[in-house]
Amino acid sequence: MAVARAAFAPERQGITDASRREVVVAGREALLVWGRRGPSAVWVLAAPGAELTALVTVMVPRFPVPAGDVAAIEASLLSLVVRAPDLVAARAALPFAFDEVAPLRFRQAVGGAAAVLVPEEAGLNDAAAPRLTIATSLSATPSPTDRRQAAEAALRGTLPGVRVEGGGTLRLGATEAVVLDGRAGARRVRQWVLFFERGGTLRVLAEAPATEFTRLLPAFERVVESIRRP
Repeated sequence: MAVARAAFAPERQGITDASRREVVVAGREALLVWGRRGPSAVWVLAAPGAELTALVTVMVPRFPVPAGDVAAIEASLLSLVVRAPDLVAARAALPFAFDEVAPLRFRQAVGGAAAVLVPEEAGLNDAAAPRLTIATSLSATPSPTDRRQAAEAALRGTLPGVRVEGGGTLRLGATEAVVLDGRAGARRVRQWVLFFERGGTLRVLAEAPATEFTRLLPAFERVVESIRRP
């Protein structure tokens, strides 16, 4: 629950007049935040499962909400059941393919557009664990002269405070990738961003504690080299 508490501070959700309490959902400790977002009432439930955290948002376009409606909304949220995802189906639905390279294993798909790989012995919800995230976007492709700047902006948007320590370009198949190395606190990171001429990007972010990064880098690189797009 420590990760959920940090991630769901009311101010990060744009929630004012906020309250929060720990609840039990399907036998597990969960976090319920509710309050006001502009003219609307909003509830956010973070309910950890065995391998993932379910995030549920309810918004009602008025504030305040009658007590009877509040009770009905909260009862519905607390009825949530977090089931293990079908990883085979989730991986098949992604708009790219990749190989698993030991010790990295595919553990989660996010929004049908991103894959998360972590070492097989690590927990997916362990914020300190090494991880490799592959994400695709349909954003417009910047000109070649602007791609390094766009890659740095993407990295800093994901890891505020990251210190970029180096970078360059790398040919991956028919596509040139912008590569950045950096540090975020006690973690080393490497990001690859592939800019496709027909539009869209594919970004890969490797993160690991500095003491483990060098050992894991060959596995990170082999997964990146294996990525295929239709």
